[in-house]
Amino acid sequence: IMKCIVFLLLSVLLVFGKEQEIFMGAFGTAEASCGSLESPCVSLEDSLAQVEETDIIISVAPGYYSGERNTNLNFPHVHVTLQNTDPSGEVIFDCNLLPVGFKASSTLELIGITISNCADTAVEF
Repeated sequence: IMKCIVFLLLSVLLVFGKEQEIFMGAFGTAEASCGSLESPCVSLEDSLAQVEETDIIISVAPGYYSGERNTNLNFPHVHVTLQNTDPSGEVIFDCNLLPVGFKASSTLELIGITISNCADTAVEF
């Protein structure tokens, strides 16, 4: 019985402890299969389209991201981490005076990310 309990606990940890990582970069692609390190998504909208029903990490290459495909977007109802892949470079999402940078219905964690020029707020919950 003890072996069954240990196996069950490990199985639960493997299923619920898994995060999906999606890569994004200014020189990426908008193809439906984007998101790998070799073929990053070109926009945040493309990256969010890759989301499964699990917590996600979107690793963003340094660059300047703006426009409707990168701001004023709704994030899925999962824990999302948006992180800079290279601390020596900047990741800037420019709202271009749109009201909101990102709309999150769950937890949104920003690491090394700048959101600028939003008319109202950078993140709306």
